[in-house]
Amino acid sequence: MNPTLRRRLLGASGLALLVALGLGARAWTQRPIRIGLLVSPSTALGHEATLAVRYFLDGHPRVNGRPVELVVRTPSLAPEEQRAAFRELEQEGVSLIVGAAVSQAGVIQAEESARSGLPTLSVSASTAA
Repeated sequence: MNPTLRRRLLGASGLALLVALGLGARAWTQRPIRIGLLVSPSTALGHEATLAVRYFLDGHPRVNGRPVELVVRTPSLAPEEQRAAFRELEQEGVSLIVGAAVSQAGVIQAEESARSGLPTLSVSASTAA
């Protein structure tokens, strides 16, 4: 993996964890922080993003005493599969979704984020889809 890309992905993963921490209530201090990972394994960047997030969590399995769980969905790039996977992660109770390795998936995830209010973090998608 390109060192610059690795740093960006690890930084994005760290940011995702910080955002998720801010969303939890004090009474839930022992509940796991659930982070959704929504990537298409058919893309090279999707595979690299998965490895980067897992690598980060291997070194940080707990944040502020709370365990961190990764909930992974790997839909194809088809819009209906992207929407269904996003909604599955929403039902799983994730605090944040990290995904959108390509712009066409990013558009769907942005629409779903606006609908649900669930924050998302794109690892590389642009606004030009």
